[in-house]
Amino acid sequence: MRGGLTPTSDDIIELKDYFPEADIAKLETIENFHKKIQNILTSEMTDEVKKLEALISATNDDVKKMEKEQRKLGIPTHVSKKFLDETVSLRNRITFLKQQNEGYESSKILKAETKEAKTRLENARAEQLEIVETMINQEMIRMNDFIYNGTQYAPKIHFSNTRKGTPAYSFGCQWNTGTGENYKNMIIYDLSILKITELPVLIHDSLVFKNVADLPIDKIMQLYLQSQKQIFISFDKQEAYTDFTAETLAKTKVIFLYDNGGELFGWSWKNKNKLNM
Repeated sequence: MRGGLTPTSDDIIELKDYFPEADIAKLETIENFHKKIQNILTSEMTDEVKKLEALISATNDDVKKMEKEQRKLGIPTHVSKKFLDETVSLRNRITFLKQQNEGYESSKILKAETKEAKTRLENARAEQLEIVETMINQEMIRMNDFIYNGTQYAPKIHFSNTRKGTPAYSFGCQWNTGTGENYKNMIIYDLSILKITELPVLIHDSLVFKNVADLPIDKIMQLYLQSQKQIFISFDKQEAYTDFTAETLAKTKVIFLYDNGGELFGWSWKNKNKLNM
């Protein structure tokens, strides 16, 4: 191809020397079509370049105007690398502080919610303790009135929250703090808990009865008999009490222990020659 990449008419004619059967007319038609396409594309590209050059020129004019306005305001038209680095650093610092502030705000909200939750928990605990306290005290009043025919004060229990959230309590009768009264109050409390809870069984040792007067013992025996649950007691010297107490013990006893052969194992643990066997 002479003169460039595009084939000329002479190139096409010479092609016939190598390919005698080639359709030269058709090849010239195709080549003419290629030239038309090339002219069109060249024209369009020229127009596009002119448009871009005009846009660049207008943009440069705008930049120059803005720089001129900046100079009038005393603002430098060229920014140094140091300034850019400092700007980036400050922006990063601002972003960090914003994140810290958001974390602090979240922490304050969390602390407030935690405090509120603790307050609700303390209030709920106090309400439940008050309910339990009322139930126990009402039952103890009922049993104490049964024992004394309503003539004496019943023991009371009072729950209170400590600073650590652990319930503390006070129990008894402030008008009477004698030993017999304390043991009687404990029996009434135990029977009340047995009555109002799911506790299945109650056990009282003989020690709790020794300082309680005879009449309360009779009524306590009646309360034992009224219970629908299992109650075990050990009792010493039943003959020292009223006939009703003695008869109740005789009717309900499971095992009767006594000295000289009536011990649980047939002999006493305090006997030296038995222990040395």
